Amino acid sequence: MLLALVTGLLAVALLYLVALGAGRLDSRIGRMRGGFRPGPRIPPFNVIDSHGVQHSCPSGTSHQILLFVHHAVRSFPTVTTAIEAIRDRDLRLEVLLFTISAANITQAALDGIGLSVPVIVVQERFYTRYRVRQMPYCIIADADGRLLSSGNASSGDHLLTLWRRACAQEKDHSSIAEFAPTASAS
Repeated sequence: MLLALVTGLLAVALLYLVALGAGRLDSRIGRMRGGFRPGPRIPPFNVIDSHGVQHSCPSGTSHQILLFVHHAVRSFPTVTTAIEAIRDRDLRLEVLLFTISAANITQAALDGIGLSVPVIVVQERFYTRYRVRQMPYCIIADADGRLLSSGNASSGDHLLTLWRRACAQEKDHSSIAEFAPTASAS
């Protein structure tokens, strides 16, 4: 009887600790600590998109917006507007969309909202490698793979804020600092 009581209490304590940890990861603090801090290079990659085109980071030629999403990307229409506004100003910018969903489902969702970007299907460990804790999540890197900004991109305002931070990081580099939008795309 005593053994059953102790076992039960241990199980409850263990469940509490697991729930506490999961809650911390999904809390505002956990989301803020996700990703990387600006400055260092992000982990490099060489990937092939759904059309067979190879992409890598560092790109060596252009800044990159790495957007981590799933097929529910069309639930975030203002993100599309913000991407188009940024891309219209910097034609050298490469936008890559990473997903763990099937490429055809994600591509259909993108087609539905009129966004034309490469779709790259990756394993969950790729998200872990880039410390993605929520979606959509955005990483902005320069041509050398240096992290300029990262964070939640669930609205056009969020994405434009990340872009402004990237511009601030690159204030000495005219290639990105030319465009620091002041109006939101929401």
